[in-house]
Amino acid sequence: MSKVPPKPPEGYDLLKTHDGSYTFFSRRYNEACHSKDGAVAETYYNFIEGCQIEKYIFQDHLCIFEVGLGLGLGYQESVKFLKSKNYQGHCLFISTEIDINLAKWCGERDSFPELIEKKLGPLNYLHGKEEHFEIIILLGDARKSIPQVFQKLKLPKFDAIYQDAFGPTKNPALWTRQWFTDLASQTKPQAILSTYCSSTKARLALREAGFGLYPRKGFSHKRDATYALYSDPGDKALMSKLARSKVSAFCDNSLS
Repeated sequence: MSKVPPKPPEGYDLLKTHDGSYTFFSRRYNEACHSKDGAVAETYYNFIEGCQIEKYIFQDHLCIFEVGLGLGLGYQESVKFLKSKNYQGHCLFISTEIDINLAKWCGERDSFPELIEKKLGPLNYLHGKEEHFEIIILLGDARKSIPQVFQKLKLPKFDAIYQDAFGPTKNPALWTRQWFTDLASQTKPQAILSTYCSSTKARLALREAGFGLYPRKGFSHKRDATYALYSDPGDKALMSKLARSKVSAFCDNSLS
């Protein structure tokens, strides 16, 4: 059973999930950060397994990009998994977090290295390092930081993407064609993006940004999930179904 985390920052309520781990309910987005069936189990299924992180254990350099830091489970479980596989390379974990207080809260946990706040022009970010694991947390609106940060920090291209933003109805700006196009510009060919989401509009946005999509069973009782490979043809049946769809992809100009 997971140790009870410290008191959540303002705007969040602590929830215990069915696998004994904890998550937060965000009052801002009116949505929990993880499934009630298990925060740690869902993180492992959707992202460690979904992005096939095990295939990188003999790679000298690994770059994981996470959309939505939340409680920091993406970083925590990735490091735990790689250590269990005796990974000896350098892992750079990059995450986004709009709530600065939540990002700093993560830095106070035992499972995180000391986080130092840094500034690069208008960009604020947190940086930490432990052994050969390094984390960068981009603070504030990811739609504003992403286009400038990779050029200024000269970061490597992504091997894997954990698309873990709040759902499209709650946070549509991180599910649009333009957002995924920004990510694609920093993504290696055949890199895997994995997400819990199976929305047709979100899948279309990924397709139009150059990702080939594959269906995947959702975590626990969720019926469907998605993983996508950049510059890949994708699953023939799913891609054909999306091509025939009469709905439109999430797009910036359709945001209210």
